[in-house]
Amino acid sequence: MRQIATFAITAILATLLASQSHAVKPATHGLSINQEINVHDVGTVPTITVRNTSVNKQLSALSLQAEKNSIQIKMKGEVECGGTYFDNYRKRQGYTFKEGRLGVGTEEDIYWDVQAGTSNNINKSSHAITKTLTVNLAHFNGTEHEINAAAYVLQKANQHAGNGGNKINYLRQDHVYYVKVPIRFQADCRKFTRYKIKKETVMESGADNIVATRLINVKIAYKGDKNLTGSLSAQLIPNQGQGNTINAGPQNFISVDSGTFLQGIKKLKGKCVLEPFFKIELKGSGNGQVKIRINDGGSTILDSAPVTFSKGKAVFTFSKKVGLPGSNQLNKTYQHDYQVYVRTKTDNEAQFPAAFQIVNGAALNWEHTCIQPVVVNPAIGNTGNNVFAPSTPQPKPARKIN
Repeated sequence: MRQIATFAITAILATLLASQSHAVKPATHGLSINQEINVHDVGTVPTITVRNTSVNKQLSALSLQAEKNSIQIKMKGEVECGGTYFDNYRKRQGYTFKEGRLGVGTEEDIYWDVQAGTSNNINKSSHAITKTLTVNLAHFNGTEHEINAAAYVLQKANQHAGNGGNKINYLRQDHVYYVKVPIRFQADCRKFTRYKIKKETVMESGADNIVATRLINVKIAYKGDKNLTGSLSAQLIPNQGQGNTINAGPQNFISVDSGTFLQGIKKLKGKCVLEPFFKIELKGSGNGQVKIRINDGGSTILDSAPVTFSKGKAVFTFSKKVGLPGSNQLNKTYQHDYQVYVRTKTDNEAQFPAAFQIVNGAALNWEHTCIQPVVVNPAIGNTGNNVFAPSTPQPKPARKIN
């Protein structure tokens, strides 16, 4: 029984320590004082939105810019300075919260911060501060945690092209990225002595300044330019600003912008095993080949061979067997949710890119109901449109012998 109790206490202590993994317990100069500090972001993830601002929609004129020059980060700092560690009828001594500063950066690399709050109340050693900081994007550049949002998008476009993808297709579509930046909370836990007879409180300066930092997510949301076009192969090179430079050379391109089920199925009712036919039309621009993937409710049910994409158009027909024989499927309705994805390449490209891209509009919702087959009395015969049992020859009547 003692071993079980010891194990339970150890598990509880481990859980408590894990829950405090982000709190900082600084040195307290030999004093047995509970000092802890923490910082974290609250609210929505800060977002930097990037768009192509060029009126000329040729790839060679691409100009990516962040929509705003700043972002807002809402954060919360919490500190426990320790409180009283000595008290008698003459005086009381301890540590109390004096002031705090919330900001962006680390202890070694503060490039922006703000005073968050002050207090001289020695009876309140803990403090919590929530503040929304407006941070200019320029403060992120040239630091260890640099954010150059436009250059970051261009870098991702280069990586996509280096993996066999098409840069124009990539920059026509929306993309979301996440980068890490540090936030910081610094608190002044100042030592005090309260003389009760004199009714005087002395605050000593230069006491414990304790710091907590944490990496948080900042989202870069690239809004694709669906009108982007061109016959240039652009090696996009991020520069030190929010724009870009381009090295150009000749290349064809292909883009699938939308798709439609020309032959769709709404509802089917009858046999449990069906094999309906579907026809899909893809539209876009350019010439080359596409590989088509069909998902049903998130599960892939078909990967096609290369299909010719000519003058911005391709038509693909396929059939798919649905349902499996078995009593567990009888008298049951099955929902189907088809979505189309493609990979594209020009005739000059050696291989298809690794990633599939969703086709806008190419979706179909339909259902089929499996009806239990009815076994009909052979003497009556087969009626209706179900699956029937085969007829059995009836014996001839006995011949009477005189």
